[in-house]
Amino acid sequence: MVFARRRPRDGKGDFYELSELQQAGSRRRVKLQALRGVLARSKVPLIALIAGISLGLVALVAFGVVLPQVVTKRKRGNEAMAIGALKTITTAQSLFREGDKEMDTNFDYGTLQELSDAQLIDSVLGSGEKQGYAFSCAPSPVTSEFLWFATANPVSPGTTGDRYYGTNQSGVIFYSEVGPLEPTSECQPRGTDVQTMGLFEAPPWAR
Repeated sequence: MVFARRRPRDGKGDFYELSELQQAGSRRRVKLQALRGVLARSKVPLIALIAGISLGLVALVAFGVVLPQVVTKRKRGNEAMAIGALKTITTAQSLFREGDKEMDTNFDYGTLQELSDAQLIDSVLGSGEKQGYAFSCAPSPVTSEFLWFATANPVSPGTTGDRYYGTNQSGVIFYSEVGPLEPTSECQPRGTDVQTMGLFEAPPWAR
């Protein structure tokens, strides 16, 4: 039988059987290999975590760049719709008056609801709200045969639209970037920094 002696720092020690030492060394090697396996396996989720964080940061940056562009594009689309709707109302008013759609022998202009009831505008527009804009339309309370005024205001200013629009019997589109337009007694636009846009003129943001 082979013995080996382990000598501690104090110079004293005990004798051990060599086979016992070999078994202890084998156990240490098994534990070391197991530890290496755990560390190797732990690298996969760590790499995946780092990759996920990197992709998240890239997506966040892209979202911050793209989102404002999407919002701006949506607002411009809503404003183009509002202008088109006011032009539709202008045409509808002419048809309503000339065709006496109320059938009361009184050739006057109509309200938004009356235009919708006469099927001269679609029911969504007739409801007073469409694609982020709120609409109103009414003839003059004094001279309904000659004057009327309509408005289109963003439901949520800065989110669904930036500009406030209006029109009357002239067919001219009025707009303001400051606040809503209101009709005077002659159905002319009243507001802050009111500007005009012709029937066939490009929208203000496209000039």
